[in-house]
Amino acid sequence: MESLSDADQWYFLGDVCGGREVGACLDLLRTHQVHCVPGNHDLWDFELTGLSLEQREYLAALPLTRPVEDWLAVHSDFAQDQYGISFPYIYSQSDAQRAFGQFPQRFIFFGHTHASQLHQLQPDGQIHFYRPREPCMLQPDCRYLINVGAAPQVCLLYDSELQCIEYRFRQPVAPPPRPQEHGHQAEWIQCKNSDEWFCLPSSTGSWAYPKSNRESNKRTLEQIPDSSKS
Repeated sequence: MESLSDADQWYFLGDVCGGREVGACLDLLRTHQVHCVPGNHDLWDFELTGLSLEQREYLAALPLTRPVEDWLAVHSDFAQDQYGISFPYIYSQSDAQRAFGQFPQRFIFFGHTHASQLHQLQPDGQIHFYRPREPCMLQPDCRYLINVGAAPQVCLLYDSELQCIEYRFRQPVAPPPRPQEHGHQAEWIQCKNSDEWFCLPSSTGSWAYPKSNRESNKRTLEQIPDSSKS
């Protein structure tokens, strides 16, 4: 949220559940009066474990869409039947056509696929796809599907007066020095949506290295069952 401190209003496009410290994240969104829509993870009962009744009621009351003037905030296009609500992914041109057909707004801000990208619908019906890395002016005669991406790696600032968007990417955290334990050469991988690093050996096997201190590298290895032997 610090990277959007110059914004007048904040919108969150779903899936606060499914990650770490969900309750604290919900409290933060509510404290800062962030306008939220639910994602698929927020609608699954098993993802609500550990939340208070008040937090569950808050999620249940969220609207699927938040229309504002000529733009819309939504997790993705969606379908609803007797089994509940489903959110298909928006990747291809046909996916974009489906979403443009469901929502009438000129700008549709969405998430779900975790990919920061634009789908531009031109007046002749052609849909163009691109990934801007610089501030981008939105053409007045076009409609847009605007995928914000996945927090906290990226957020997006929309200037409604200038009709301009700007992706703000978080500076990646560099991995610690490459460790070596018990003769195993290992590689660091970063945990999704966090700054935590885990160490996996390059050899096929069963070692994980949950890292609690990047400088010392002294936490004991914990063995993971080898699925190939089960």
